[in-house]
Amino acid sequence: RLSFQMEKEAAIIEEAVNNVLNQGYRTRDILSPNCKIVSTTAMVEAVEKEIHQLVKVTQVI
Repeated sequence: RLSFQMEKEAAIIEEAVNNVLNQGYRTRDILSPNCKIVSTTAMVEAVEKEIHQLVKVTQVI
């Protein structure tokens, strides 16, 4: 973020992770009540998909 002056990119990644968590997806190690358990692979894919959507909307990268 700071070392490489990639503040906007870091913000997109953080927002993507937060969006996926807010959708209720969790791996077993961070499971919360009323959340959907997904594999690590599925979690990564959901975050990746969200990043692509945010990049389209913000046209940052």
